[in-house]
Amino acid sequence: MIIYDYNNNAIEVPAFNMSTHRYDFATCQIVELSLFERNNFLEQIEAAKSIILRQQREQECFPIINRGLLWHETLLEQQKYELRAWYAAWLDAPQTKHVPQKPMWLK
Repeated sequence: MIIYDYNNNAIEVPAFNMSTHRYDFATCQIVELSLFERNNFLEQIEAAKSIILRQQREQECFPIINRGLLWHETLLEQQKYELRAWYAAWLDAPQTKHVPQKPMWLK
């Protein structure tokens, strides 16, 4: 496995699980993460998932929701209900970590 030090120099080290261990540049050894480091790592992963979901929501959901009143007025009541439910699920996506299924009738 190749990793890079603070000066961007490539260092070859044996493969290790980065969610439980880290490379200590001072001692040149692979060490187990402390509980604090492990929790911090997991928090960073969760934060990254939320950011990715927000970006995905911005690309997939908002262009449809922001189509305008004329478009929304053409929808059937059932479609309006499904659209509101889908939008609400997208708003909750960063917390639930679930990508909502787009209604079948949406193109």
